[in-house]
Amino acid sequence: MLNPGQQQAVRASGHAMICACPGSGKTTVLKFRASHLLELDPASRLLAVTFTSAAAGELEERIRSQNPKLGDRLVCGTFHSLAKRQLERSGKRVNLKAQAAGAIMRSAYSEVVTQTNIYPFDEIASKVEYFKTHIDHSFGSPQNQMAEEVYLRYRELMAERGFHDFSDLLLLATRGMAKGAGHPDFVVPYKVDYMLADEFQDTDDIQFKWIAEHIKHGAKVTVVGDDDQSIFGFRFAGGYKCMTEFQQLTDAQVVNLDTTYRCAAEILAPASKLIAYNAERLHKNLVTENKAHGQVRVLRFPDRGAENTALTAAILDNGDYGNWAVLARTNSQLEKVEQILQESGIPSTRSGRTPFWELEVPALFLSVLKSLAAGDMAGFDQLLRRGGVDESDLTRITSRVMASRPGALQRFLNEPDESDSPMVKRLASVVPTWVDMAKDPSRVDRVFLGLNMFMSRNMYGAQASRATIERNNRLLASCEGSIARLSGTLKQRLQHIQRQAEGTDEDSDAVRLMTLHASKGLEFKHVWIIGCEQGVIPSNQSPVEEERRLFYVGMTRAKLNLFLSYQRNSDAQPSEFLAEAGLI
Repeated sequence: MLNPGQQQAVRASGHAMICACPGSGKTTVLKFRASHLLELDPASRLLAVTFTSAAAGELEERIRSQNPKLGDRLVCGTFHSLAKRQLERSGKRVNLKAQAAGAIMRSAYSEVVTQTNIYPFDEIASKVEYFKTHIDHSFGSPQNQMAEEVYLRYRELMAERGFHDFSDLLLLATRGMAKGAGHPDFVVPYKVDYMLADEFQDTDDIQFKWIAEHIKHGAKVTVVGDDDQSIFGFRFAGGYKCMTEFQQLTDAQVVNLDTTYRCAAEILAPASKLIAYNAERLHKNLVTENKAHGQVRVLRFPDRGAENTALTAAILDNGDYGNWAVLARTNSQLEKVEQILQESGIPSTRSGRTPFWELEVPALFLSVLKSLAAGDMAGFDQLLRRGGVDESDLTRITSRVMASRPGALQRFLNEPDESDSPMVKRLASVVPTWVDMAKDPSRVDRVFLGLNMFMSRNMYGAQASRATIERNNRLLASCEGSIARLSGTLKQRLQHIQRQAEGTDEDSDAVRLMTLHASKGLEFKHVWIIGCEQGVIPSNQSPVEEERRLFYVGMTRAKLNLFLSYQRNSDAQPSEFLAEAGLI
């Protein structure tokens, strides 16, 4: 049974903006909203866009469960998957090589920047990421102008190889839709009557403009989000700004889902008091339907060890491990917690760490295998770059083998050049054997051994430290062992790794350890937030309103019991957010 606010959201006419507080049942509302719109006209079509494949799949399943005979009237996907499909349907060739982008970015930086002390890589890379998510750039400061040069060189290097990264998909699709139908770069928009956009507060500039282009082509758009839960400003999420801009652009009907079914009143009250300190937010009157008696406890400790001991004792005493979450501002804070829980025999799973196959060396190992299976040069290009091959030589090889076209790897092997560097010749001498062995599942393990040996002998320059070499060689051994333990062809093993990366192996009976950012969208009976100290949360590295939203997100993960702990000594003071929430 829908409450009055949910019913209003489902039946809103035209464009709609639904502001959904934590635990307000927004997924249910989206399902019924989609069904309502599709029932208005039996010939209508609806597009639903989300940020993750899992969320898109879940939403599509829920909508189709209500309307089993929708067929192609419903399309669901992420921004990037939808843009890729759109480009391909418009006859544009897409060669997505996101893994190669990082190495090519470093090459662009090395070519352009000479004063690395004035223009550090991390700062330039951050600005380049901003350019990738914005169609219109402003290059005022010298720092921005230098970043622009790096960005343009990065685009050139990617284009020379015929590669695209994820930002290209939306950029090309959005710019293409803005062209006239007769223009060679025109991209056909999705021919839909309605669009649903979930987690709208997380959209960046280019995602907003992609939606806006569909509005220009006649789609009635419903966005669902919560500006109070906008915590990805470092990814250039629009938050409050994009929600107000959408309302101004469309004159959308605004509906507040301000009733939560998650948090007990004792938790919602201080969380509401805290978030009210933010100036840039849409007004809401938060109430709860959770009638259970909850509690918020603020605990002070002399040091981190005492804090960890206390939370371990509380979890042991309660015993309901699968309904506990321990949250922290950063992942490093959770390392000691994980250790003490393990020593105490408490099962736990830790989210938010970089997955093994996304670490630099394993990612390169995997990229080479993917290129071996696909017959392209993307992974080998990265390997040669890592082996010290000059960028001008790589550009020459790219041109010679026509890297953007199918069969590039075979052309690399068939058309050697005497001027190639020793590293290139060494690679060209071993790859034919790998190609041959990769065809036979009984011999494919030798490919992994060969790649391990080649990388361990050719990845390091004279400046590499012994510790770096030993660490990376251990990673290479793990790469070889991990994929060798799988069965099947090379492609089947790569598919298995991909499925593992997209899935989840969380233990339902274990305590969940995660950062505040990673906790968004989840809920638990018992939540303990550690390190509630000034300088930790709020962090000095982030705007205070964003940090306040982050703490609000953490607080509102709890259904019944919320523990907020801090250490107080000569070096640490309690977070200002505890006072703002009326808790100290």
